[in-house]
Order: sequence, then C-alpha cells, then structure tokens
Amino acid sequence: MQFRKNFAVFLFFASIFCSLHADIFYKVRFWGLEDKKALQAIKDHSDLLEMQDRSIPSVTALRYRIDDDIPEILSILQSFSYYDAKVCTNISLEYQRFVVDVVITPGPQYLLKDLDVFTSACEAKVPLPQAQGITLNDLEVQKMQPITTGKILDAQTLLLERLAANSFPLATITKRDVVVDVLTKTISVTFCVDPGPFSHFGSTTILGLKDVDPKFIERKIAWEEGAPYDLDDITLTQKRLMKSNLFGSVLVSHTGELDESGELPMKIKLTESKHQSFNFGVSYATIDGPGASIGWEHRNIAHLGQLLSMQVDVSKVASTGIATYKIPDFYKLDRDYIWQAMVVREDVVPYIGFTYRLGNRLEWNISETKHVSLGLKGEYINVVKSISNGKFTFLGLPLYVNYSTASSLLDPTSGLSIAYKMTPYQAISHNRTFFLKQTLTGGFYIPFIPSRRVVMAIRLQLGSIAGSNLSRIPFTKRFLGGSDDNLRGYRFKTVSPTNSSGDPLGGRSAVYATVEMRFRVSESVGVVPFSDFGTVSLKQYPDFTTKWFKSVGLGLRYFTFFGPLRLDVAVPLDKRKRDPNYRIYLSFGQTF
Repeated sequence: MQFRKNFAVFLFFASIFCSLHADIFYKVRFWGLEDKKALQAIKDHSDLLEMQDRSIPSVTALRYRIDDDIPEILSILQSFSYYDAKVCTNISLEYQRFVVDVVITPGPQYLLKDLDVFTSACEAKVPLPQAQGITLNDLEVQKMQPITTGKILDAQTLLLERLAANSFPLATITKRDVVVDVLTKTISVTFCVDPGPFSHFGSTTILGLKDVDPKFIERKIAWEEGAPYDLDDITLTQKRLMKSNLFGSVLVSHTGELDESGELPMKIKLTESKHQSFNFGVSYATIDGPGASIGWEHRNIAHLGQLLSMQVDVSKVASTGIATYKIPDFYKLDRDYIWQAMVVREDVVPYIGFTYRLGNRLEWNISETKHVSLGLKGEYINVVKSISNGKFTFLGLPLYVNYSTASSLLDPTSGLSIAYKMTPYQAISHNRTFFLKQTLTGGFYIPFIPSRRVVMAIRLQLGSIAGSNLSRIPFTKRFLGGSDDNLRGYRFKTVSPTNSSGDPLGGRSAVYATVEMRFRVSESVGVVPFSDFGTVSLKQYPDFTTKWFKSVGLGLRYFTFFGPLRLDVAVPLDKRKRDPNYRIYLSFGQTF
C-alpha cells in the first residue's frame, strides 16, 4: 500500500518535470480590450501570438516569451492613447495544451486638449503665420476626442500638405512635442515648423520617356512656370497623365531647393506601360446565345497618345464591328476628336437590321462631373423580315450631355447621374423624312446607412421621336422594351404597341422606371430585389396613360476587385402569350 502511494507521488512530480522540460504547444487568448483596431494592432505585432503554432522547450521559456511581449503590447496601447493600460497574463492547461490568457485593462482613452503650430523657435511659442487658416478639421482631428499616434502623424503630414497648397512646399517639421497629462487624461500636441520660402514653379524636367513625345506631357501640365506653387496643380497633372493609359506610374516632385532665379524646379518621372493590347473572349448569354469577341488597340499613334482601336463582337442577337480613331486634347485640353466607323447586325423578334455608320464627334470633359459631345454621322440602314421593311440613308447630328456625381461607374452607392441624348435625323434618299429622337435618363443612388451596405437605386428613362410618321422611321430607331436595361421579365425587344396580328410595331415614345434595393450582405456577396415598370406609345411624346408593363425579380451580386458580377432573374407580371415565365441575365457591373 505504501509502495503504491510513493509510486503515485513519483508519477505526479515526474509529469510536472516533463511538462517543464519537454517541447510544448500553446495558444493565446486576449481578454478585456474592446477597441478592435487596437486589438488587431496588438495581434499583428505579437511574437507570442505569431509563434503559437511552434513548439517551445518549456513553460519557463514560455514565460520568457510572454514577458518579452508585454512591453510591445503596452507600447501599442499607448499609441492608441491608452496610457493607463495594464496587462496581466495567466498560463493554464486545457485538454493537454497550454493556454496563455492575456488580460488587458485599457483604462480611459486620453483626449486631445490642444494642437498648436509654432515657428521653428519652439520655446518662444509664436504661432506660425503661414498656418493661419489651417483648422483642426483640415488636420482631421478634434479637441476632446481620442488622439492616437497614427492620427498625430497623419495630422503632421496633412499640415505639410496644407502648407504646400499655400505655396510653401519646402516646409519642414523641426520638432514635434507630445505632452501627456495623467491627471486630466489629456494630450497636448505641438508642431514646430520651418515654413521655408514662398515658392514659384520653375523649369520642368521630364524623365523616363521612351516612345511618347514630350509635347504630349507638356500639354498635360497644369501649372505655368513662374506661377505660385500649387499642390492642386500637381494632383491634376498626375490625374491627366494616368488617365491617358500610357503610363504605369507617374511621380511629380520638386528638387528640394530653389534655383538661382528663386524658383522651384520640378521633375516628372514616368514609367511607360505597353501601348498596344489585344483581347479575345467567348461568352454565353440567355438572350444573345453563344458569342465571341476580338479586339486590338494602339494608344500611342504618332507618339502623341492618339488612339486607334478595332473591336468585333459576334452573337446570335447582335454582331458589331467598330473602328475608332481618337485625337486627345484636340486644339484644347480635355477636348477629344473622334472618328468612328461601325457595322451592326441585329436579329431580334420584330426585325433583322443592318446598320452601316460613319461619324465624327468632339467630346468635352468640362469638369469631373460634366461632359458634352457633339458630332455628325451618316447612316445606311437596311431592315428586313419585319412588318415595315425598308432601306434608309440618314444624316444625324448627335448631341450628348451628361452630369454625374455618382460615386462609381460600375457600383455607385451615392450621388446621381443625368444624361440627355438628342439626334435630329434628315433622310438623304427621302428628303421629306425628318425626325428628332431624344432620351433623358436619370439615376439616383440613396444610401440608407453610413457604411453604404444598403442602397436604394432609382432610374427613370424618357424617350421621344418627333417628326415624320412611324412608317418613315426605321425599326432600329424605334422604342422597344424588354432587355437587361428595362422590363427585364419580357421577351427581348417586344414590348411596344402591336398590330392586329400581335406583331410589335415599335414606339415613338417610351417611359421606363426601375427601383432596386441593393443589400451588401458580406464583403463579396450582395442581394438585389428589383421592380421594373414601362410603357411604350405611338404618340410622339411620353404618354403616361397607356398600358404599363411590370416585372419583378431578384438579383445576386458577387463583388470582385474590379467590380460586381451581376445575376438577375426577372418575372413578367403582365405576361403575354409569347413571353417567357422568367428571364435570366448575367452581366458585369450594376444594372445602372
């Protein structure tokens, strides 16, 4: 009996000895800190956590590892303005694996009491005259709000940017003083600044060019030599150059000191991207059937950023071939001159149409939100297998005006977009045929919560064809509802007034409306219930009293880094004999 007791005691101490000296594994748990950003920063920098899947020789070595981690944890907590934080640890054994519990008591988060900007002679505490007008909002901080080390450094960067915007690009921070008051739980920040001289733009050196003519770069430069230094001009120049799609990177900087004439020399360092590209693809759509596309593009014709492109798309419903030549900045910045030749074949229920078009236009980018286009085009149209066959030759004068504050082209979550298109057509073969086609489209995006995960999207489209009677207007120009753009539940391009046999006539006016509720349920998945409404009339202007067609549906969105993939299933509520029970659409980007 005594032997058994002695043997049990031996086994107990032997197990402890083995646990102290054999390789062991552990896991880490954090408790007590609700600040998600601070906790994530701790996890990102914790050696204890990073090495938890690696064996460690003993519990003693584990304690050393814990002790080495605590100062780093406290330092990170202080960077998030938790200056009274305390960290306690405990080691326990659960299911034959050691567990390290890190208990954090953060205490109060210290608040910003003052932020002062003084001259480089800090002790004199003289406010910097050049910083007058720069507010705490400009530095993205607020008094009596938590102030972290990251926010202090960001405020310092923003201060230098604001001084640069005021023509002091050579300003430097000579001293940064942060005073922590443990009694009042506040922080006072002082920046001491040497503003440097008031600067003017000097000569510009362009580096890195291989195939692009320097004249192209010079036209994109937003500043003039001798003008006061302006950071907005630099930002605008970078945007213009990147928008040309000729460069992989654009870096605009200055030399760091004034030249002999007292001006600040500038440098533009460029990395050219490939100027030619080739594309090929295959596709399948519920409406178009199988399809293929092929294209080629050269973005630096004549070494001046002129564009030449050719694109061919073939499918069961529509086939197109387009050749485009664009001259950017045509005698004026942000004005492009475009020549375009196009061949289109459409095979839809009401008709088969062949269109041959040659046109040119001027496009103005008036601002970030305003765009205007005006051109002249000639079209030859041949319509067969319809109730109104014919051959037509027209001259058109297309005008396009767009105003948009939408937050994104492919996935807008706020703002609005209004587009107006107007084209008068004069027949060459039949001189008395004249008509004016107009469309007005408005899109509105209303976020319901700050995160913009719930957005109501509303679109209204109005269309009108005024002038000659319907028989003189080609089928390809008439309004026909039912597509991935409107009345998604109906047979493709068949919603319109009909003849006695039920064949679509096409309309002279149309009204379409769509309401979508866009729910982003996760980072990669969204759900979109939607409703479509529309009416097509034989009257010249939109008629709200004719029969309205309605469809409802549900969409699925998969968000990628370049935009959402869209899958919509739509059901017609005013189903006609030839309409399907439902329609499926697969595309890229939101509906509008």
